[in-house]
Amino acid sequence: LHSFPTRRSSDLLFTFIVMLTVGLSISTLAGRLTQQTEALQRRERRTRMLYQFSRILSETPDPKALIQVAWKHLTDFYELPILFFLQQGKGELNVVAGDSAIFGVTHESMGAAEWVMLRNEAAGTGTDTLASLGALYLPLKGLQHPVGVLAVKPPDPSFFQDPEQYQLLETLAGEFGGALESTQMSEAAGRSQAEIETQRLRNLLLTSLSDRK
Repeated sequence: LHSFPTRRSSDLLFTFIVMLTVGLSISTLAGRLTQQTEALQRRERRTRMLYQFSRILSETPDPKALIQVAWKHLTDFYELPILFFLQQGKGELNVVAGDSAIFGVTHESMGAAEWVMLRNEAAGTGTDTLASLGALYLPLKGLQHPVGVLAVKPPDPSFFQDPEQYQLLETLAGEFGGALESTQMSEAAGRSQAEIETQRLRNLLLTSLSDRK
């Protein structure tokens, strides 16, 4: 007479355990699926950004325009303070794009940019070099030497701890550095050709005047 309620209680307990296990499994799977979906969306966004950035760079032959286009594109994408440092002639590095005041440029940050330019290595937040500066400095790599430095100021040091996030910024900096070097070389070649043509015309003019005498 007393075995039936006990068996019924056991059945209810077993059913409850099964349902709880199934519920937890579904919740875990749903969580994993959400994480995978978010990761896929981030990867697609980064791939799209890289494609658009490369296309814009390839369509901008003027170095000065290229600097501004690249700066705007990166600033819009990251929504963070970003600076470009370039060397004017053989002189010191100067900020050529971005707001130095908003970024908070100091002697230390200028020193970091010069170090990156000299060593062709990253420094600042997320690296083992000058990590306390609160900003990440990456070389704009050319074929042999860096052509400048990109600096970005994240909201916290963990911003670039995601390897994919850091790798994307490094790739974008490399793309921009290569494109900038290419446009600078083309501009220099154009100036050289123009100087040669000017000299040729000057010689022709001198020759013509000499013949008339």
